[in-house]
Amino acid sequence: MVALLFSTAVSAQQRVVIEGIHYDVDTYNFTATVVSNNYGENSYYTGDIVIPNAIAYNGQGCRVTKIGSSAFSYCRALTSVTIGNNIESIGSSAFIGCTSLTSIVIPDQVTTISTSAFSGCTGLTNITIGNNVTSIGDYAFNGCTGLSDITIGNNVTSIGDYAFNGCTGLSDITIPDKVTSISNYAFSGCTDLTNITIGSSVTNIGAGAFNGCTGLTDVTIPEKVTNIGPSAFAGCTAIENISVDTKNNVYDSRNNCNAIIEKSTNTLLQGCNNSTIPNDIMSIGASAFRGFTDLVNIRIPDQVTSIGDNAF
Repeated sequence: MVALLFSTAVSAQQRVVIEGIHYDVDTYNFTATVVSNNYGENSYYTGDIVIPNAIAYNGQGCRVTKIGSSAFSYCRALTSVTIGNNIESIGSSAFIGCTSLTSIVIPDQVTTISTSAFSGCTGLTNITIGNNVTSIGDYAFNGCTGLSDITIGNNVTSIGDYAFNGCTGLSDITIPDKVTSISNYAFSGCTDLTNITIGSSVTNIGAGAFNGCTGLTDVTIPEKVTNIGPSAFAGCTAIENISVDTKNNVYDSRNNCNAIIEKSTNTLLQGCNNSTIPNDIMSIGASAFRGFTDLVNIRIPDQVTSIGDNAF
């Protein structure tokens, strides 16, 4: 009986090649997953690829619902991919290192973009993320240095660690209102980023989330943010205006100080060239003024008892 069950389970997954694309077909559910060719030939997929809505297998129509992990990894001659409308998930490292890929549209059926899915796609210039995507995984677009335009779907709720780290071409980002968490270093090193709109539902801005965004000039912290990680805006040396929504219960910008202050500890977490440190501040946080080379005058009040690492 055990042998029979094992044989039946194995037979449920069949590898097929149709028009040059490799699939694993689930013969129970009549669905298919795009997979790597498994031959270690990283240049196997080249040019323009079309992933269909469905394929035929033994006379049955099988919906193509997934792009598997590493399916197109390091296919450096792959220039474009048309993703079928039945795809629901894009696996980890699915397109990692596809340096010639220039644009891609994520269909509305996709709900998950997994870890490192498009990491290192340096030729990618624009991407549209469908409205059913709920999470953008860690390192999803890490190092996509050519990416200059991105539309984030309205149902995304979380942006993973290092998701857009090092995307030096990004200039304008709008975080949709359903996003609740911008994770650690999500947009760090986006040196051309000049404008960021943080959605009204964001509660967490992770450590280093915008670290090193040297073009960023204005920062507004919404009402619901309850956690700002260390060095979230460190090295954002072009900042001219910083403010916190007056309804925020955790942080403020009291006395128009042009800084972010943690209320419970009276700690100035982030300042800029134009900040004035209020008299009731008890401490200055790590990296609060790091890299602000135009800072010419600052008065540290008598109440201050500690100054964090790299504060100035």
